[in-house]
Amino acid sequence: PFKLMAFPFVSLVMIMYIFFSGGPAEGPVVAHTADDKKTIEELDMVRKELQDSKKAMEEMQRKIEALENVREVAKKAADITVQRADGQDEEKGESPDDETCYYVTGNGVGDRLSMGMYMKTKEVINNNPVYKRNKGAWTRDERWLCTLQDGRWILSDSLTNCKAGQATWVSRSASTDGHPTSVEPWSTLVGDGWVEVKDFHVYQKTRVQCALSKELHGKIPHTGASKPVSHVNFEADYDVNDLKTDPERYSYKSAKDFRYMEDRDVEKPPYTVLSNIPKIYFFDRLLTDDECDAIIHVAEHKITRSGVVPHKGSNASIIQDVRTSSHTWLSEEVPEVNNVMNRILSLFGFEVADHEALQVLRYEHNQKYDAHHDYFDPTFYGKQVSNRALTCFLYLNTVEEGGETWFPRANGGPATGDFKSCNIGLRTKPVKGSAACFYDMRPDYTLDEYSLHGGCPVIKGTKWGGTLWMHVNVADDS
Repeated sequence: PFKLMAFPFVSLVMIMYIFFSGGPAEGPVVAHTADDKKTIEELDMVRKELQDSKKAMEEMQRKIEALENVREVAKKAADITVQRADGQDEEKGESPDDETCYYVTGNGVGDRLSMGMYMKTKEVINNNPVYKRNKGAWTRDERWLCTLQDGRWILSDSLTNCKAGQATWVSRSASTDGHPTSVEPWSTLVGDGWVEVKDFHVYQKTRVQCALSKELHGKIPHTGASKPVSHVNFEADYDVNDLKTDPERYSYKSAKDFRYMEDRDVEKPPYTVLSNIPKIYFFDRLLTDDECDAIIHVAEHKITRSGVVPHKGSNASIIQDVRTSSHTWLSEEVPEVNNVMNRILSLFGFEVADHEALQVLRYEHNQKYDAHHDYFDPTFYGKQVSNRALTCFLYLNTVEEGGETWFPRANGGPATGDFKSCNIGLRTKPVKGSAACFYDMRPDYTLDEYSLHGGCPVIKGTKWGGTLWMHVNVADDS
């Protein structure tokens, strides 16, 4: 009888001891009888259940904290106010789902500077709200989106011209729902006439999407960023810590010369200069993993066989064995592309009208691009109005083996007839989120023959990359 009465009390005391202390301080409990063994087994089961419950509660707490962070971001985005045309704050929307802005994208025909994000103002023309895209570091002027009396939407370079019905872009038909998203195609003024442009689109966005886009606009990702280590992210046949210089050819000679990134007063992610002749930078982290994945996801359904631009007067096919990859072009319509473009423009000091669309490339087994120059040499391509001054190659995934970007004349290497081997000079390895950027010109806009580069064959895996080219006006210097 005493044993039966004592068992519940002893069990309760032991359970409480285990719960509050985490278990006996020294060694396992030794069972002396069958009843003791059964009791210990039951206690072990209770201990395990308590530990599992504790882990489940910790996991639940982490999820709650994550949801709280998401809610705070959404709340912050919804509270961001829109600037009125006169500089005063517009009233906040009643909910995060208020439709308050439009995103305009196109193919660059006519007025390229009309692309971007248009926020709602308090102005009203012809009973419809007016939307404004502010000028910024890479958009030189304001643009306005409004309606004509007949219901057609227009884009204009000032509020005054909007009210007067003067435009650089105009929809071909009237809107039936009060939104410019439903009217396509549009026409743009080219010279003295209007030209219909099919690749021009207006997308409606929510207040949260607009605010988050504005908040993230041009930001540089720092997560996971670290300074590259020699022979890990790149390989060179010279000492990257003792680079050659050529002050005479690579110095600033006038106020109009562009400035190298390291001489610009802007926020920069960690980077390494791998060559001064030509100037080559390697960024260990210039894109986030999410940006890389999103760009690949959009591009993989659009790619076609890559080609090359034939020389002036040549009848050669654009499809040649020197380049065997596949590619497509993506514009700022893709939010991740827009973020990356603005980040690079901010780093290097180019304007939004100075870059091409992002070329996304896929290299499969043994595919490559022999060494070449990105600029268009007037000797072979005729006189140029603008030319490529800067190339940024973005690595969208990590390649198991091969697929390096090759610079046979890096660090002032000698002229070579080797356009295929990938054995001399510098090679940067394709690591997801990293980038290699290099100048195709010197600061005085002279073409840099040392910028010769190529894509080495992929040995194992698939390589996804993106190329962004920045231009400068060379009409007077060609």
